[in-house]
Amino acid sequence: MKTLVFALTVLLCTTCVSLSATAQTRLSTTGTTRPTTTSTVRSTTGTLPSTTGSLRSTTGTLPTTTGTVRSTTGTLPSSTGGTVSTSGSMGGTASTTTFTGTPLYITFNSHNEEDDYSSTSRDSYQNSSVFTTIRSLIKTIADNMRNGGAKWDWQSDWRFLKGTSSLDPQDASTNYKTIVRWLAEDNAGAIEVTPHAHENDYNYADVAYLFNQLGVTPAPVVGGFTYNAAQGTGGGAYTGYTWDSLAHGLQGRAYPATTWTPQILWGGASVNARTGMTDHGNDLHALGIWKPTSPSNFFTNAPANSLILLGNGYENLLTDTTSAATIIANVLATLDSVSRYPAGAMYSCAISIHQKYFTSAGYADKISQIISALRSYAASGQIVWATHTEKAALWGSRYSSAPNYAPYYEGYTPPTSSSSSSTPPSSSSASSITVRTYPNPASSTLNVAISGVPSSASSVRVRILTTLGSEVASQTVSIGTPSITFDVSSLTNGSYIVEVSAGTALSRTTIVVSH
Repeated sequence: MKTLVFALTVLLCTTCVSLSATAQTRLSTTGTTRPTTTSTVRSTTGTLPSTTGSLRSTTGTLPTTTGTVRSTTGTLPSSTGGTVSTSGSMGGTASTTTFTGTPLYITFNSHNEEDDYSSTSRDSYQNSSVFTTIRSLIKTIADNMRNGGAKWDWQSDWRFLKGTSSLDPQDASTNYKTIVRWLAEDNAGAIEVTPHAHENDYNYADVAYLFNQLGVTPAPVVGGFTYNAAQGTGGGAYTGYTWDSLAHGLQGRAYPATTWTPQILWGGASVNARTGMTDHGNDLHALGIWKPTSPSNFFTNAPANSLILLGNGYENLLTDTTSAATIIANVLATLDSVSRYPAGAMYSCAISIHQKYFTSAGYADKISQIISALRSYAASGQIVWATHTEKAALWGSRYSSAPNYAPYYEGYTPPTSSSSSSTPPSSSSASSITVRTYPNPASSTLNVAISGVPSSASSVRVRILTTLGSEVASQTVSIGTPSITFDVSSLTNGSYIVEVSAGTALSRTTIVVSH
């Protein structure tokens, strides 16, 4: 049985995904001349640029790699406090907007696995054709992330890193660097590289060491773990430690001279009580952030502990068959939930993508559609793109490390008063507007009833949006207007989002048009 230690949103990679002929020909790497490299491991020390405004970059000391024993530790980037705001270019559109409500901090997160594309070969990333194709797709997706103002935590297991070491051409497309080093260094802070490990052969410290061998210091993030038992429980390969011991450093198994000390936990899988094995049946779908006490007391905050649990929200996994519209609707539904949850706390989620799907037709385009649909929400500050380490730093600097448990599983209704054991820092929060739509489904007309509009607002704006974020109808009315009627007879059958805003207050709900 295989050890299963990985993030909640990534399904067990037993499905063989074959490369299509189209995907295999997307990039052919020729013998481009590149600078000579040596076997010396590059030292990665220094500081990152400061984080302000739109959080496009981070600040703080990078983990150092020194001595015979490779110790990968360090401090999280710092960040300034204050009202969340975004400014500058977002995919070519300049904007400066301030949002005083409760934002949702979001990132794309991806894994690659030990058995990706295993129909080609067990060690598929040592196959030149496979590696070249995937390298090209990673480059394309990274360019889209950076240009669209998004953030991406790229997590890698050991096989792809070894494939990079032996096959990467280090050509002009990546500034004569490996794809891994290019991701980490040449994307203006938009992309963070972190370890992911199933720990069958290489544990997290070993994977961190392989990053070091490529001249890269990975972010101190555990990219998937078992939160309520020993790692790999039931898998039989390795069950030697629980996540809390990582705070003291993990010794490499394949490379015992290396030690890795993470600071952030992400993607909590759990032990299935029926089978006694780790699986994804009861994953940790948290939206909050806190410092767990222990595997048996996970939902109690321990301020003195060093490991931070970063919530990733409910299952937002973009597979080869998932539409971009589905992911966008999930994110907007989460935004709507956050607007009704206790204000002033920090809420975090992720959109999961997976390297095994990168060769699927149109996959990179779907990612771009998601980024484009969320651009207006990022420009207004309703969502804030931030890497995992940026989120952890903001939790300390902007939210005073106030715990927000928010273990909002599907169907869970949170209390209306507070979701954490301590009072969150004060914040200018949006009032809640109550919106009622009828009939729903609607065929010819839709009525939108509005109440709870703050008295400070000057008007009320109601918009009907597609699930991709495109506006199809809107009206602006004066305060006190009890309801608005829309003609929806010309709209295509399907789901739509009704968004009501007044001053800093915002509310959304979903409707269906069916003729």
